[in-house]
Amino acid sequence: ICHNSKKNYEKLLIKSIEEQYRAFSNIVKDRLARISYKVHGLRLAKSAPWSLEPLSSLLELGDFSAGSESTSQALCLATRLGLYDTVHLLLSKGVQPQKSCGNMTAFHIAAAANDEDILNLFGKFPPNLLDRYGRSVQSLLDRSIINESKSCPTAKNFPGGGWRIQEIDDEERCSVARISLKNLTLEIFIRDYVTARRPLFLLEATDDWTIFDKTKRETLVENHGQSQVRVAPIPYAHVFGETSSFCTVYEFVNHYLDHFEKETKFQHAPLYIFDENFISESRLNSTYTLPSLFFEALQPNTIVEQFILGPHGSGSPAHYHCAAINTVLYGTKRWFLRQPAKAYYSKQHPLDDPIIKGASSSSSMKDDIEVCLQRPGEILFLPDRYGHATLNTGECLAIAVEFDSGAC
Repeated sequence: ICHNSKKNYEKLLIKSIEEQYRAFSNIVKDRLARISYKVHGLRLAKSAPWSLEPLSSLLELGDFSAGSESTSQALCLATRLGLYDTVHLLLSKGVQPQKSCGNMTAFHIAAAANDEDILNLFGKFPPNLLDRYGRSVQSLLDRSIINESKSCPTAKNFPGGGWRIQEIDDEERCSVARISLKNLTLEIFIRDYVTARRPLFLLEATDDWTIFDKTKRETLVENHGQSQVRVAPIPYAHVFGETSSFCTVYEFVNHYLDHFEKETKFQHAPLYIFDENFISESRLNSTYTLPSLFFEALQPNTIVEQFILGPHGSGSPAHYHCAAINTVLYGTKRWFLRQPAKAYYSKQHPLDDPIIKGASSSSSMKDDIEVCLQRPGEILFLPDRYGHATLNTGECLAIAVEFDSGAC
């Protein structure tokens, strides 16, 4: 590699690390596909030394110093993805975590993810080390939150839409900020939430959406009753070796939901709709406009729009992915949130997940899991790789958008 190939070298380093992450993710999904639905989930493997050989060879090539921009970018990416052994390898080559790689240092990235293991690898952080936004490492670890409001005005305009909703009066243990779109600038969103890896409830961002009218129970069945949708006990069931099937919107709403309402005991997790094609095929994507700051801040390569509808007790097992938003249109959704460093994959229904169940009884678990309620009209932003599981209270209809910006 010659001196003029530094950019190509950096691309090779980044590609090597991204391939490691995809390989680890595939290992986790493959293992989940091979085990029973009742078996608890798996966290992304931290140690896979066989996958480090290509990267190790790359680091031996050329005359690039440990303090080069290329190796610093590689360390920051490995830190963001939580690749412990990769970080360890880069540190052993002399790459310094206090060197800036854009807006942040690897120290700040690890602190934003609350990744104690990687922070321990780095050692004591300089107290006066600031990132481009003027934040210290300690300030990101402290994760102070501003809470503006507890409810969204839009929810009052669409009380039920014909769906069987349940009112919830209990106070949740939630410190996630709730901020009006009117008071949120792009700079604040990037500084305090995207790069700080903090979730956010965005209020008063759906006031002009007509999708609320289009997804009332009778209207949805009348206009889209014959549309085919994917149903399963968990999202992407086919990816994890579970059974998923297709039915029409009419069949799900007028047969399954009605039958579910009359039953008192179920042996299996409830089925619900989690479909990536329905929103575009039904043209419902023309009935709402996402705030532009999501696209400006996240700069996605692609987006995936998802339509979600389920009965009381349906939900998603613990998982994580690229940055995403979720908007409840009708009903209430309970979120179980975990910082990126403690995120994991599971196939278990939230009510059967020992980690989530433990959050209700164990004080130590309470520190690990944030439990939040989302009501109609509220948009929840989840940073990349932020762990989450969901549980619907009453019938719940929502839309979600994932912002795919590469390996995350």
